[in-house]
Amino acid sequence: MRETQKGELMLMREEEQIWEKLTNFFADKSVVIAFSGGLDSTVLLEAALEKAKKVLAVFIKTDLIQNEDEEVVKEYTKKRNVELRIFRINLLDNKDVIKNDAIRCYYCKKTLFSKVKEEMSKENFDIVAEGTNFTDLSDYRPGLKAIKELEISSPFIEFGVSKEQIKKIAEYYSFPILKKGATTCLATRIAYNIEITKERLERIEEAEIFINNLVEVSSLRVRDHGDLARIEVNPSAIVKLVEPEIRKKIIETFNKKGFKYITLDLEGYVQGSMNREIQQDTKNE
Repeated sequence: MRETQKGELMLMREEEQIWEKLTNFFADKSVVIAFSGGLDSTVLLEAALEKAKKVLAVFIKTDLIQNEDEEVVKEYTKKRNVELRIFRINLLDNKDVIKNDAIRCYYCKKTLFSKVKEEMSKENFDIVAEGTNFTDLSDYRPGLKAIKELEISSPFIEFGVSKEQIKKIAEYYSFPILKKGATTCLATRIAYNIEITKERLERIEEAEIFINNLVEVSSLRVRDHGDLARIEVNPSAIVKLVEPEIRKKIIETFNKKGFKYITLDLEGYVQGSMNREIQQDTKNE
């Protein structure tokens, strides 16, 4: 245990208690972890590695996931000597997913985790677990219904572990998080009822890569509203994007990608901002 200031001690004890609950949850079990390479699934994987009898990391590659995520997953599991299996699923063939209505995430999670359950049923695993955290419940997440239906375990929800607590656990135990930003589905950038296409996904990913290479920002999202691109970044980074030369380059590049209008959201990055379009009666059951 690292040395702490007196004022930090009670906080660290809280994180240790959470860590004990998580590791005991996996103790002496054969475990499959849905591993994306992001913070949440990395901490979950590390908890399983602490006491589980056997651990298998599973990464599901689809067109809705950023290309860099697969390399991050391969690097981390190699570093930690964890068995990794990669399933490739073409969600663009799924009509329920690409129509992009308010419960797209349900259809997506149902398809992905059904595949994992099908493959894992051939082997003797006790648990398939994924990393949705307690803070995520404040957002609209229809995919959680599919996870419950398929009896996928969500330990962070079960133990009431927030995003902030997961961050502090990772810092306290010095886990080497390779992908610092949140790992999110590219489809969450597309306004509901706009069809998801390969071309639309590619231009979103390329647009975000362009901005990241142009200027250092955090919590970047390029939201696709058809002809209009809405750029979200951490509020402290907004000023960087309105510098004349930076602004000019963004406009030129986004116009070439088919965006007629380019906006910068003055509110900054907001998790699940597209979900403001969803009516209250479609909230989680």
